[in-house]
Amino acid sequence: MFNKLFNSDKYIRISLTIIASCIFLICFTVTVLLSFAIISDLNSDSQEISPTEKHRIQHQQEAEKLDQIIKLLKEINQA
Repeated sequence: MFNKLFNSDKYIRISLTIIASCIFLICFTVTVLLSFAIISDLNSDSQEISPTEKHRIQHQQEAEKLDQIIKLLKEINQA
């Protein structure tokens, strides 16, 4: 009877150790990710253009070129 009780206590300790290890690893991972995000944000230049802004500017330039081509084609068509 006592042996069974001590064995179950052993399994409870093992389970709690595994759960505590998982919680520690999750907290450690979150801390590392947050630290990486903060450090990379501090190291990056704030005046640097974001990729979405670059993409928007590129589309705007392409639209201007297409407008010039359309004007040229209309002039050729009218001549």
